[in-house]
Amino acid sequence: MAALIQALNRPVDATAIAITAQASRGKDRLDLSVAIDAASLDLEFHDGLWKGEAEVVGRFIAADATQVGHVVSRTAIFNLRPATYAEALERGIPYLRLLVGNLATGRIGTLTVPLAQATEPMR
Repeated sequence: MAALIQALNRPVDATAIAITAQASRGKDRLDLSVAIDAASLDLEFHDGLWKGEAEVVGRFIAADATQVGHVVSRTAIFNLRPATYAEALERGIPYLRLLVGNLATGRIGTLTVPLAQATEPMR
């Protein structure tokens, strides 16, 4: 977990796990649409399913780089049927967080979403 928090603190995004996002802002609401590149997750095929785990971590920071709110961390467990995995390879795996880490390999991907540009797709 410490390596994931350190990755969030780096000034440049990590790219070993590809993440795409689109954000839209309303009056008092921010909607995020985030997708994780399934091929980057190194899922393994066992017993007819594509399996693996990834730690997903997110937090908000202010313009002065101070943390706003709490860091949220969840482990995503994947057990995908071949058809679902094929679709995930094409479209990505939708998720609402901005850091993904493979705990087994140590690979990490992060994405910074500039809220000033919250209507443009980002990669």
